[in-house]
Amino acid sequence: MFLKYPKEYEKRDMNEDKINSHGMRINNYIINIIVPNFVAYFIASSYYSSSEYEDNLDLFIKEALDYFNVKIAIDNKLLEKIKDNLLYNYGLEIINDKPLQVKEV
Repeated sequence: MFLKYPKEYEKRDMNEDKINSHGMRINNYIINIIVPNFVAYFIASSYYSSSEYEDNLDLFIKEALDYFNVKIAIDNKLLEKIKDNLLYNYGLEIINDKPLQVKEV
């Protein structure tokens, strides 16, 4: 946080809500934008380099998330965002989750 004057240090407690709100916005951006894009890229790069794994989609996503060193719940909302990114950005569609199978559209 950028403070203009030293006396604003005293007001820091009053700004905790703003700081927490900013942190939540960043967290939401990472989960809703960065993670689905990265996982879609991870799957696409594996497909196009012919190095697909025979894992389930969930395990594949967890492996991609290891790069972030975070724990993110894999829910239907996240799966839909990943599938949308995969389709619109890479022209790929998931045809089977267990094991992961992808085809070009």
